[in-house]
Amino acid sequence: MSQHAKYPDDDEAKTLSFSIDEGGADPAEKHVYIMWSNGSTPDGSPVTQLIQLYGNPGSYQFYHPVVKINRPSSLARYRTWELGVFDRAQRELIVELGKAIDFNMKGSKNNCQVWTGDLLQAMVEQHLISQTLCDAFKCDCPLNTGVPEE
Repeated sequence: MSQHAKYPDDDEAKTLSFSIDEGGADPAEKHVYIMWSNGSTPDGSPVTQLIQLYGNPGSYQFYHPVVKINRPSSLARYRTWELGVFDRAQRELIVELGKAIDFNMKGSKNNCQVWTGDLLQAMVEQHLISQTLCDAFKCDCPLNTGVPEE
Protein backbone atom coordinates (compact mmCIF):
# COMPACT_ATOMS: atom_id res chain seq x y z
CA MET A 1 0.00 0.00 0.00
CA SER A 2 1.36 3.41 -0.97
CA GLN A 3 2.34 5.77 1.83
CA HIS A 4 1.92 8.81 -0.43
CA ALA A 5 -0.74 10.48 1.73
CA LYS A 6 1.57 10.38 4.75
CA TYR A 7 4.84 11.10 2.90
CA PRO A 8 3.97 13.10 -0.25
CA ASP A 9 6.43 14.52 -2.73
CA ASP A 10 7.27 18.21 -2.33
CA ASP A 11 8.73 21.01 -4.43
CA GLU A 12 12.32 20.46 -3.28
CA ALA A 13 14.93 19.44 -5.87
CA LYS A 14 15.79 15.76 -5.31
CA THR A 15 18.36 13.22 -6.43
CA LEU A 16 16.83 10.49 -8.57
CA SER A 17 18.44 7.07 -8.68
CA PHE A 18 18.22 4.05 -10.94
CA SER A 19 18.25 0.78 -8.97
CA ILE A 20 18.50 -2.90 -9.79
CA ASP A 21 17.71 -5.77 -7.45
CA GLU A 22 20.89 -7.82 -6.98
CA GLY A 23 18.91 -10.77 -5.62
CA GLY A 24 18.03 -13.72 -7.81
CA ALA A 25 20.17 -15.70 -10.18
CA ASP A 26 18.84 -14.69 -13.60
CA PRO A 27 20.03 -11.20 -14.67
CA ALA A 28 17.20 -11.02 -17.22
CA GLU A 29 14.65 -11.18 -14.39
CA LYS A 30 16.17 -8.63 -12.00
CA HIS A 31 13.76 -5.89 -10.98
CA VAL A 32 14.70 -2.29 -11.82
CA TYR A 33 13.14 1.05 -10.96
CA ILE A 34 13.73 4.79 -10.54
CA MET A 35 13.34 6.34 -7.10
CA TRP A 36 13.83 9.43 -4.96
CA SER A 37 13.59 10.17 -1.26
CA ASN A 38 10.47 11.59 0.33
CA GLY A 39 12.17 11.77 3.74
CA SER A 40 12.20 9.30 6.58
CA THR A 41 9.90 7.97 9.25
CA PRO A 42 10.23 9.06 12.89
CA ASP A 43 12.34 5.93 13.52
CA GLY A 44 14.67 6.83 10.63
CA SER A 45 13.44 4.37 8.01
CA PRO A 46 13.91 5.77 4.49
CA VAL A 47 10.78 6.70 2.53
CA THR A 48 11.09 6.44 -1.25
CA GLN A 49 8.86 7.37 -4.14
CA LEU A 50 9.11 4.89 -7.02
CA ILE A 51 8.60 4.91 -10.75
CA GLN A 52 8.38 1.30 -11.81
CA LEU A 53 6.42 -1.29 -13.70
CA TYR A 54 4.55 -3.71 -11.44
CA GLY A 55 3.39 -7.25 -12.03
CA ASN A 56 4.46 -10.28 -13.98
CA PRO A 57 4.42 -11.33 -17.63
CA GLY A 58 0.90 -11.01 -18.94
CA SER A 59 -0.30 -8.66 -16.18
CA TYR A 60 1.93 -5.58 -15.85
CA GLN A 61 0.65 -2.26 -14.49
CA PHE A 62 1.97 1.23 -13.92
CA TYR A 63 0.73 2.96 -10.78
CA HIS A 64 1.63 6.43 -9.57
CA PRO A 65 2.27 7.76 -7.01
CA VAL A 66 3.81 4.87 -5.09
CA VAL A 67 5.65 5.68 -1.88
CA LYS A 68 7.21 2.99 0.30
CA ILE A 69 8.74 2.86 3.74
CA ASN A 70 11.90 0.79 3.44
CA ARG A 71 13.95 -1.23 5.84
CA PRO A 72 17.62 -0.36 5.31
CA SER A 73 18.31 -4.09 4.90
CA SER A 74 15.88 -4.29 1.95
CA LEU A 75 17.61 -1.38 0.19
CA ALA A 76 21.00 -3.04 0.69
CA ARG A 77 20.24 -5.70 -1.94
CA TYR A 78 19.83 -3.04 -4.64
CA ARG A 79 22.68 -1.57 -6.65
CA THR A 80 22.02 2.10 -7.31
CA TRP A 81 23.28 4.77 -9.70
CA GLU A 82 22.46 8.48 -9.44
CA LEU A 83 20.63 9.99 -12.40
CA GLY A 84 21.03 13.57 -11.18
CA VAL A 85 19.08 16.23 -9.30
CA PHE A 86 15.59 17.00 -10.60
CA ASP A 87 13.06 19.62 -9.62
CA ARG A 88 9.37 18.86 -9.10
CA ALA A 89 8.37 19.74 -12.67
CA GLN A 90 11.08 17.45 -14.06
CA ARG A 91 9.96 14.58 -11.78
CA GLU A 92 6.39 15.06 -12.95
CA LEU A 93 7.60 15.02 -16.56
CA ILE A 94 9.41 11.72 -15.90
CA VAL A 95 6.17 10.25 -14.52
CA GLU A 96 4.33 11.40 -17.65
CA LEU A 97 7.04 9.85 -19.81
CA GLY A 98 6.56 6.59 -17.88
CA LYS A 99 2.83 6.68 -18.53
CA ALA A 100 3.48 7.22 -22.25
CA ILE A 101 5.90 4.31 -22.77
CA ASP A 102 4.62 2.08 -25.57
CA PHE A 103 4.56 -1.23 -23.71
CA ASN A 104 2.18 -4.18 -24.01
CA MET A 105 1.03 -4.63 -20.41
CA LYS A 106 -0.50 -7.99 -21.30
CA GLY A 107 2.62 -9.20 -23.10
CA SER A 108 4.82 -12.03 -21.91
CA LYS A 109 8.13 -11.38 -23.70
CA ASN A 110 9.17 -8.02 -22.24
CA ASN A 111 9.56 -6.99 -18.59
CA CYS A 112 10.32 -4.07 -16.30
CA GLN A 113 13.88 -3.89 -17.61
CA VAL A 114 12.62 -3.17 -21.13
CA TRP A 115 10.11 -0.60 -19.84
CA THR A 116 12.70 1.14 -17.64
CA GLY A 117 15.25 1.17 -20.46
CA ASP A 118 12.65 2.82 -22.68
CA LEU A 119 11.94 5.36 -19.92
CA LEU A 120 15.65 6.15 -19.58
CA GLN A 121 15.82 6.68 -23.36
CA ALA A 122 12.76 8.96 -23.22
CA MET A 123 14.57 10.94 -20.51
CA VAL A 124 17.51 11.34 -22.91
CA GLU A 125 15.17 12.57 -25.66
CA GLN A 126 13.75 15.19 -23.25
CA HIS A 127 17.30 16.27 -22.28
CA LEU A 128 16.79 15.17 -18.67
CA ILE A 129 19.84 12.88 -18.75
CA SER A 130 22.65 12.51 -21.27
CA GLN A 131 22.97 9.67 -23.76
CA THR A 132 26.42 9.03 -22.25
CA LEU A 133 24.88 8.48 -18.80
CA CYS A 134 22.15 6.25 -20.24
CA ASP A 135 24.71 4.18 -22.15
CA ALA A 136 26.85 3.85 -19.01
CA PHE A 137 23.90 2.34 -17.13
CA LYS A 138 23.22 -0.09 -19.94
CA CYS A 139 26.90 -1.08 -20.04
CA ASP A 140 27.25 -1.51 -16.26
CA CYS A 141 23.79 -3.03 -15.85
CA PRO A 142 22.66 -4.63 -19.11
CA LEU A 143 18.91 -4.20 -19.50
CA ASN A 144 16.79 -6.48 -21.62
CA THR A 145 15.94 -5.01 -24.99
CA GLY A 146 12.41 -5.19 -26.29
CA VAL A 147 11.27 -7.94 -28.58
CA PRO A 148 8.05 -7.98 -30.59
CA GLU A 149 5.06 -9.48 -28.80
CA GLU A 150 3.17 -11.90 -31.02
